[in-house]
Amino acid sequence: MELLRALGGELARIKPLCVLGYGIRQYDIPLIAIKKQHYGEHMKAWSEFWKLVDFAESAVHIDLYHILKYKGYRKFQEALGSVEFSSLPLKRRKGIVTGDRREKAREIYRMWREDKDRLKEYVEGDVHDALLLAEKIAFK
Repeated sequence: MELLRALGGELARIKPLCVLGYGIRQYDIPLIAIKKQHYGEHMKAWSEFWKLVDFAESAVHIDLYHILKYKGYRKFQEALGSVEFSSLPLKRRKGIVTGDRREKAREIYRMWREDKDRLKEYVEGDVHDALLLAEKIAFK
């Protein structure tokens, strides 16, 4: 719950109207909705809780998974390595966390508890690359 509260606090600070990511409709948003339901009774007194609700239910979600799939890319890594995006200054940090969804979730949680610098590198690289790909697609 500590991590959810921290996320809610960050969402309160940023106040996102739109959220861009890769695979967020299949993983991130449903996971937050599940956590919100599971811990909701304990968290409703927190102002941060309602920012999680806004994030999961009210913000516009743009999922690069679907956009890249339409363009013929099956995986984010495939798009990062493609000729189409080769001119972009990509960080390519997605490989820091590997494995299936459950293993990735455990590793991200472990980094949050034990290695925040590595988690920051992973998250900032992932966000950076997703934004660059989205910009290139939108403004080409």
